Amino acid sequence: MEYTRNYWEFLEHVHNIFQKPWEQYNAHFHLDNTVCDGKISSSEWEAGGYFEAEFVVDGRIVLFAHFEEVETRTRKLDTEEAKNGESWKWGWQGSTGHEDAV
Repeated sequence: MEYTRNYWEFLEHVHNIFQKPWEQYNAHFHLDNTVCDGKISSSEWEAGGYFEAEFVVDGRIVLFAHFEEVETRTRKLDTEEAKNGESWKWGWQGSTGHEDAV
């Protein structure tokens, strides 16, 4: 069993377990297996809010991971960029993570 120290480390661990690369997938968590309502808040997680008795079942927290593919867009290339083969991709990745649901 591996332990994580914070939400983002936990998120990285889940990406690795399910073999979903950060570059291709966003991930978030739910407390039940329903449509994307009530995402887990990273700030509430960090504050220990999900480790209260109401969320713990038999000493464990049951979470459902939801992965969404990152959209990719290619911009119009001008002549010079086209010659150099430059393009860019748009999507979320990095250490700051997915914004909390408000």
